Amino acid sequence: MDEVVVEGSNFYVQIIAQDALGTTDRKALKAEAMAEVKALKEFSAIVEENDFGFVFESNWEGSTKGYNFRYFVVHGSRVFDFRTNTVANYPKEQVQAMFAAIQQ
Repeated sequence: MDEVVVEGSNFYVQIIAQDALGTTDRKALKAEAMAEVKALKEFSAIVEENDFGFVFESNWEGSTKGYNFRYFVVHGSRVFDFRTNTVANYPKEQVQAMFAAIQQ
């Protein structure tokens, strides 16, 4: 597994690359990740989604909302999982902008 972080003053994108462990079907990878996210106790809503990724909202202690995304790209037998940092707690609009940018 390889990990790369692209970070700036108003963005943070983590890319985790690994050999496919079962499927290279991007829709299936998204569905699996969505099920994992929905199972988290902090999960509250899917904010945006498309065929290969989604933006979601989490409720943290103290009524703080956090946003993150997952987006999948497959190249050969490698799966690239894009996401942002939940620790930085970016506003929804910034997370949606990051999600849009990685799809370019």
